[in-house]
Amino acid sequence: KVYFGNNFIKDIPIEFCENLVHLKVLELRDNQIELVPNEITNLAHLTKLDLTNNDISELPNTIGLMPHLQSLKIEGNKLKQIRPDIIHTGTNRILRHLREKISDEEMQAICGKNLASRPGDNVFPDRYSMRNGNILNLALKNLSDVPDSCFEEAKEAKVTIVDLCKNKFTKVPEGLVLVAGYLTELNLSVNQLKELPDFVKDCNKLKFCDFSKNLLSTLPSSFVDMVSLRELILCNNKLTNVPDCVYGMVGLEILLLNDNGIEEINVEGLKKLKRLASLNLCNNNIHHVPPELGNMTQLRSLELKGNPFRQPRYAILEQGTDSILAYLRDKIPL
Repeated sequence: KVYFGNNFIKDIPIEFCENLVHLKVLELRDNQIELVPNEITNLAHLTKLDLTNNDISELPNTIGLMPHLQSLKIEGNKLKQIRPDIIHTGTNRILRHLREKISDEEMQAICGKNLASRPGDNVFPDRYSMRNGNILNLALKNLSDVPDSCFEEAKEAKVTIVDLCKNKFTKVPEGLVLVAGYLTELNLSVNQLKELPDFVKDCNKLKFCDFSKNLLSTLPSSFVDMVSLRELILCNNKLTNVPDCVYGMVGLEILLLNDNGIEEINVEGLKKLKRLASLNLCNNNIHHVPPELGNMTQLRSLELKGNPFRQPRYAILEQGTDSILAYLRDKIPL
């Protein structure tokens, strides 16, 4: 354990990261650090990293792959790549966000250093390692399947988070159903999924699902039963409309549908989502925005840029959600 808080430290030496590979706790809060080196991931045994109240503007995305990190504190910095609401949600959400932002170049570098596992030894964690954070993290492992035995270990560990992002899955591993009763977060982003199985609905405690950057054109109608879901990410898929089942997910607060081929906005469906606070429909094929959308005043974030409609004009879109909603309400026929 190393505590360097409340000093005048301006950088983290690369040699420090390379020589203290068994370090478990590193506190660097209340300093003047501006840059966190990529080599921070050499501290593979780190469980707690406190960077609170520094001058950091960016974090290495690969921190999201640190296998034992349970506590990451980054409040009070100048970070631009991570939204404040993500920071406030806590460590698991921050790490997931960082993993999702890993670029192809970073992936190649990781593979070159053998940090990304290949199918074979030590790819699949045992129940004891999964108990750290209650997570099954198989992100960026170049996998196309996961053996049931891995999910059996996950069940014993009572994991609540499964992260399978940035792999080569063409179908969801069937063993996932073994942890259905515990799961609160599921990340299957950046794979090659063309469809999702019905059994995902049996994960009745799910609050977060990320299916972005796949090849999905619809969702199973049975997903209408996923009423506990709070955040659903479906961006960068092949959707041409919002699946009907989404309108039955009455607990939704965040719905991200950008970068698809969606052609229309179903206001009557969206009105059923009373808790919806954030809706992103950017970069779709929407030719008309119904004025009635303006009555959804509970929305705190509405993104519509990158569509072929003429109204609202871009200048209105630039003014933000309140202005868009007010403009639309003014267009409702008397």
